[in-house]
Amino acid sequence: MLWLTASPILASWLYVANVRSPYMGHTELDRRNPDFELNFVGPSEPGGAWWKERKRRIWQTESPDLLHWSDPYPIFQPNEIDNLDESFCAMCQTRVGDTLVGFVNLFRECENTMHVRLAYSYDGKNWEWADQRNLWMTPSIMSGKEWDSVMTYILSPPIPVGDEDWFYYGGAKHHHDWYMTGYLEKLDHPEADGTLDRVGYHLGLAKLRRDGYVSLATSPLREGLMVTRPCFMEGNRIVINARVEPGGQIDVEVRDKDVCVVEGFSRKDFDTFTGDSINHVCTWQGRPDAEFHGYHKLVFYMRKAELYSFQSTDDPENPSSIDPDLSRKLSIRKWE
Repeated sequence: MLWLTASPILASWLYVANVRSPYMGHTELDRRNPDFELNFVGPSEPGGAWWKERKRRIWQTESPDLLHWSDPYPIFQPNEIDNLDESFCAMCQTRVGDTLVGFVNLFRECENTMHVRLAYSYDGKNWEWADQRNLWMTPSIMSGKEWDSVMTYILSPPIPVGDEDWFYYGGAKHHHDWYMTGYLEKLDHPEADGTLDRVGYHLGLAKLRRDGYVSLATSPLREGLMVTRPCFMEGNRIVINARVEPGGQIDVEVRDKDVCVVEGFSRKDFDTFTGDSINHVCTWQGRPDAEFHGYHKLVFYMRKAELYSFQSTDDPENPSSIDPDLSRKLSIRKWE
């Protein structure tokens, strides 16, 4: 359950791993409260103090040489907004431009199921939920028949294949711990029979459009308009990852810091985009050159379209999902 990354710090390399810790579910509790000796999940004391909640959470450790590691420290834990029975079992992550995307394996104790939520961070230590805590990957159907109908989880980052990101994910049609402690607890469920006959973990493949985690989408009737914050564009091409439905379109306009249209880069000069591409080079009257000095704003006019990301780059053939040094992703900073 380790995810390793290396980042240069003071001309040296520091390896970072998101891990589980023996202290992730331990805390000193008020012994006057009732306890459940046979229950897989111990009691907790909610109320905003995560160190009392006795819940699994994400820890991190660091090493300069992959041999000597620091004591783990918590970086992401349930809080008072999360449901009382939710805890975090593990989190791997991947880089999308200058943003880290985390795949949090969410354990729901009452349902005894596993799901995946998306989180994001700019420094790898301070994490925020994407999409207002909505589940991103869930079991297929809660019927207990499909191989991934009760638990789904991601333990390794996606692999780029062509225009897609491939996720190898785990799944199961049995519950998290009923086969272990359910028999001792005398649960009235077929899995709690004291055997492993119903236990089976499987490997699945899920495919996602490159950088397709979030998008801005317009309705089929009204035109959508988005004006970006001032962006310092370091490349000489503006590249978009977008999809347009039949009858739709995307136009892009460039404006300066005073919100005045840059000559030659108006909407009427733009060569309208009507396709589906992860790295479409924007052109104005056939000219792809888009090298600007200082801060500029981009204006997107959209109809029946989805915009996943945009970037300023010198290398349009290599989207910046993998190597943030290829270009600076000018993605939407708030993912809610």
